Amino acid sequence: MPNKTNGIDRSYSKLTEEQVREILYERHFFKTSAIDIAEKYGVTTQNINSIMRRKTWKHIDLFPTEKS
Repeated sequence: MPNKTNGIDRSYSKLTEEQVREILYERHFFKTSAIDIAEKYGVTTQNINSIMRRKTWKHIDLFPTEKS
Protein backbone atom coordinates (compact mmCIF):
# COMPACT_ATOMS: atom_id res chain seq x y z
CA MET A 1 0.00 0.00 0.00
CA PRO A 2 1.53 3.37 -0.99
CA ASN A 3 2.35 5.92 1.68
CA LYS A 4 -0.44 8.50 1.58
CA THR A 5 0.68 12.09 2.13
CA ASN A 6 -1.52 15.07 2.65
CA GLY A 7 -1.30 18.80 2.89
CA ILE A 8 2.11 20.30 3.46
CA ASP A 9 3.78 16.89 3.12
CA ARG A 10 3.19 17.08 -0.61
CA SER A 11 6.10 18.76 -2.35
CA TYR A 12 3.85 20.76 -4.67
CA SER A 13 1.66 22.25 -1.92
CA LYS A 14 1.22 26.01 -2.26
CA LEU A 15 -0.42 26.47 1.13
CA THR A 16 0.59 25.73 4.69
CA GLU A 17 -1.71 24.21 7.29
CA GLU A 18 -1.90 27.60 9.03
CA GLN A 19 -2.99 29.28 5.78
CA VAL A 20 -5.68 26.63 5.28
CA ARG A 21 -7.00 27.33 8.80
CA GLU A 22 -7.05 31.05 7.95
CA ILE A 23 -8.96 30.32 4.74
CA LEU A 24 -11.52 28.20 6.57
CA TYR A 25 -11.88 30.92 9.21
CA GLU A 26 -12.30 33.75 6.67
CA ARG A 27 -14.93 31.86 4.70
CA HIS A 28 -16.82 30.66 7.78
CA PHE A 29 -16.89 33.83 9.87
CA PHE A 30 -16.42 36.68 7.43
CA LYS A 31 -18.00 35.12 4.32
CA THR A 32 -15.03 36.33 2.28
CA SER A 33 -15.43 35.37 -1.37
CA ALA A 34 -13.41 32.54 -2.85
CA ILE A 35 -12.10 34.98 -5.45
CA ASP A 36 -10.74 37.37 -2.80
CA ILE A 37 -9.18 34.55 -0.79
CA ALA A 38 -7.65 32.98 -3.90
CA GLU A 39 -6.05 36.31 -4.86
CA LYS A 40 -4.75 36.82 -1.31
CA TYR A 41 -3.03 33.41 -1.19
CA GLY A 42 -2.01 33.14 -4.85
CA VAL A 43 -4.11 30.08 -5.65
CA THR A 44 -7.16 29.42 -7.80
CA THR A 45 -10.78 29.68 -6.73
CA GLN A 46 -10.99 25.95 -7.45
CA ASN A 47 -8.35 25.38 -4.74
CA ILE A 48 -10.37 27.44 -2.25
CA ASN A 49 -13.62 25.68 -3.13
CA SER A 50 -11.95 22.27 -2.77
CA ILE A 51 -10.78 23.25 0.70
CA MET A 52 -14.25 24.46 1.66
CA ARG A 53 -15.92 21.28 0.33
CA ARG A 54 -13.33 19.25 2.24
CA LYS A 55 -12.03 17.56 -0.91
CA THR A 56 -8.53 18.72 -0.02
CA TRP A 57 -6.88 19.47 3.31
CA LYS A 58 -9.62 17.48 5.06
CA HIS A 59 -7.24 16.65 7.90
CA ILE A 60 -7.31 20.34 8.97
CA ASP A 61 -10.14 21.33 11.31
CA LEU A 62 -11.36 24.86 11.85
CA PHE A 63 -12.22 23.91 15.40
CA PRO A 64 -9.62 21.38 16.59
CA THR A 65 -10.85 19.15 19.37
CA GLU A 66 -8.78 18.23 22.38
CA LYS A 67 -7.84 14.59 22.62
CA SER A 68 -7.99 13.15 26.11
